[in-house]
Amino acid sequence: MPTSFTLTRRVPLAPAALLARLASPEAWPEGSAVTHAGDAAAPSAQAPLRIEATVPLPQDRIPGAVSGFLPAEPVIVQHWVFGSAAEGTMNAQIPGAPAGLDATLTLAPVAEQPDQHGQPATEVQAAVTVSCQVPLFGARIEEAMKPVVADQVDAQLARLG
Repeated sequence: MPTSFTLTRRVPLAPAALLARLASPEAWPEGSAVTHAGDAAAPSAQAPLRIEATVPLPQDRIPGAVSGFLPAEPVIVQHWVFGSAAEGTMNAQIPGAPAGLDATLTLAPVAEQPDQHGQPATEVQAAVTVSCQVPLFGARIEEAMKPVVADQVDAQLARLG
């Protein structure tokens, strides 16, 4: 049975700027391959912003229960789709691993001044579902992946801001 949880983080960028930064290869870890299609400034249902990122996954961040399924240099392949500047989805898979995640993302501008400089900010809420297709051990692997996923989300949002 999949494991679900919600992460909420604040990023010191307005929603449109956050999406533009997310679409920029400079916002991703070294060694990542990032492509995008669509307008980050004005995504719509008819012309969504689509981002695909293949990101190296450090061996020390992989739960032991999953590491046996992976190649020597694992990557995580992420597919992001935003049909507006306020909502999107993200799917991530590690090729070779029997696990993955799906997230629904909500981007909300923060009304009050977020910092001492009065810069705009966005509250990012991610409703995440982690699933694993390993009989008997899937739930254990899903639970082990929760802190890894949270760390990856935190690291990505820190790079954006």
